[in-house]
Amino acid sequence: MDEYMVISSALNLRENPDIKSKSLIQIPNGAIVQTVDNQNEWHDDQIDELYGHWIKVRYKQFTGYAFSAYLGAKYMLYFENAHIHYMPKVKYWYGVYYDTQQKQEVIRKIKTRLSEVPYEESGEKKQFLSTDQKNKSLFLIATNELISEKNMGVFKFRNKSEDSGVSLLPGKDLWLYFKVNGSNVDSETYHLFATGAYSMSEYGLRLYDFELYVADNNPPDSRFTVIQNLNKDIGGNYFEGAYLFYCGDIDGDGKPDIILNTCSNSHCTYILLLSSSAKPGELLRAVSTYTFYDDC
Repeated sequence: MDEYMVISSALNLRENPDIKSKSLIQIPNGAIVQTVDNQNEWHDDQIDELYGHWIKVRYKQFTGYAFSAYLGAKYMLYFENAHIHYMPKVKYWYGVYYDTQQKQEVIRKIKTRLSEVPYEESGEKKQFLSTDQKNKSLFLIATNELISEKNMGVFKFRNKSEDSGVSLLPGKDLWLYFKVNGSNVDSETYHLFATGAYSMSEYGLRLYDFELYVADNNPPDSRFTVIQNLNKDIGGNYFEGAYLFYCGDIDGDGKPDIILNTCSNSHCTYILLLSSSAKPGELLRAVSTYTFYDDC
């Protein structure tokens, strides 16, 4: 990521990547820092029982190191009832729910809390994320940005045949839209499609050269035009291809935002991509991830 938001009460910017190093300045909650170097992401450290790594960042005229466990994105993806190590200190929480009366998905402002539940195997108490709502959400967003409470279409419940989302394998082409008026699509329409090849290996049939693209074919001429390759945003978990978990206008800019799901043999990662964070020549950019690990 190019920038991060401080999600602790305050965060020390260190001269070196060490908790004992000199503090250059204390960065307040909600402040944005620019990434200078994130090459230490595979070198874990532990502070206050939280695992993370040191990121070299810039804040005002200062350049130093900040601990990743206390940094987040402007929009952070979470799931209700999931184990959480640290509750980010943000202004707002939003949940996406299915409204049974409107028969649409809606986004609304909510309150969250931590619930301690004994872990089944060890009996050790662990923290889980709960909300003040009666119904369970599809997903949660933590942010300092105001999001308008509105209808979000019916993507998830129209495509509820798979819990992980709609499968994206080589040759699959999905429409990206979020607003439906009756039986008509009433929003800009894009395409999400995958390419790749299968080959036999010592482990059986494996997927190779997986690529995921976003394309446009809106009027007036409706020519099919590739906008961007999403591989840099979804990482390298192509064990089972990818899934489109959700599509809707989360940030309210009139363009589709999506949540992708990719899995390996040990974990699944959900990736939130927003159109409002896209750079020139892009439709979407990844802003947050949430990973579920296999307990085995």
